[in-house]
Amino acid sequence: MLVEFALVLPFLVLIFLGVVDYGSAFNDANRVDRAVLSAGRTVSSVADGRQADFATVQSLASSLETSSRVSIEKVIIYDSTAADGAVPANCLSVSTTGSPPFGVNGRCNVYTGAQVASATQASFAGTSSCTAGSWDRRWCPTSRQRDVNPDRVGVWVQVSYAPLTGLLPAGGLTVERSAIYQLEPTAAGS
Repeated sequence: MLVEFALVLPFLVLIFLGVVDYGSAFNDANRVDRAVLSAGRTVSSVADGRQADFATVQSLASSLETSSRVSIEKVIIYDSTAADGAVPANCLSVSTTGSPPFGVNGRCNVYTGAQVASATQASFAGTSSCTAGSWDRRWCPTSRQRDVNPDRVGVWVQVSYAPLTGLLPAGGLTVERSAIYQLEPTAAGS
């Protein structure tokens, strides 16, 4: 009986470690889902406010800060009004080398994980319009339509997940999630 147990034990340990690793990955993927939904609600409610993108990346970062195995690689805040909801291909392929702002004029703002981690209100300079040094200058929040035919804004995030036990692929996993919300209209008469 001891011999049989010795033969089966490695398989039982492997199954246990697999359950732990995949369970942890599943939990963190759910955390990313909730964080993106929260960020989408934030951009929807702040809408065309000057600090909309700042509030959105802050919401995303704070929702994921408790997860030590997840790190934000890229965030795209994009106009999904005329599209099928998918992130525009030219926004996905934007180079993030050099100095910000990154994005496509009139379509999207792209933020790196380093930008999300170091974002301050000063990074989104200006109080009424997007200035030359502002990270959200490519698709300025003040240009978004919130009352008549409100815009739909998408938030897309790419995160990397570091495996817990090493049973997942060596480089970890890449998780991409998005949420699309219509901008909330202002109160009647304002």
